[in-house]
Amino acid sequence: MLINISNHPSSRWDVNQTAAAHKLGGRRIIDLPFPQVDPAASTKDIEGLAANLMSQIWDIIKENMTTTDTESDDFESVVVHVMGEQTLCWHLLAQLKDRRIPAVASTTERKVEEKDGVKTSVFQFVQFRHYFGGSQWHVATAVENERQQCAAEQKRLSDAEFKAMLRAEIRSEIQTKFLCNGQVQYTWTCQECGETLRRARGEEEVVQRDVLPGGMAPRVTTRGSKTPPEECLIDEVLQHRCGSR
Repeated sequence: MLINISNHPSSRWDVNQTAAAHKLGGRRIIDLPFPQVDPAASTKDIEGLAANLMSQIWDIIKENMTTTDTESDDFESVVVHVMGEQTLCWHLLAQLKDRRIPAVASTTERKVEEKDGVKTSVFQFVQFRHYFGGSQWHVATAVENERQQCAAEQKRLSDAEFKAMLRAEIRSEIQTKFLCNGQVQYTWTCQECGETLRRARGEEEVVQRDVLPGGMAPRVTTRGSKTPPEECLIDEVLQHRCGSR
């Protein structure tokens, strides 16, 4: 399958270019019009257009992923023909290369024909030239790589969700007690071994104590942890040695 992203529909290609496309990409040629690019568009706008094109390419690939296709040379030889505005081509090609999907450009030869004193320029197709990759790059591999990346991302999110749920469970088991000295004490007791872990808000490291004249109360300079004591206690519970967590 050859996906044609250009301003020249495959229906207007000459016999030689059509034959070369079938040889390169199999029996199917699917046209995807190259979008109009505003000369005043920013780089961010171009990146958005490239992402949209990449999404359409994936949709086309997935729509044509039948069991028969994935086992055939026609599916294995999917290639994308990219011709158009340079910056958009660059961003799209970068995404195709990252996914190991082969891409080609079409080359032409300019010939001048003269008839009745009138000269006309004619561009004749010569070949499809690879931007990168080649026959060793198969879209089936690209699809599998994309699937593995999605699976890894889902696992990462699942791990993060599991850790968040575990912390929430521990937080619900923590007992809070207000002490007479103004501190707030957080306590967790292990149901397996009975060990109790404690942390208190207001427990700070004294780094300087200045004795003031006239019997005034001493001035104390403290340094506390930036992490809330309840969160520190949860971290300790997760590292609890009896392995109940």
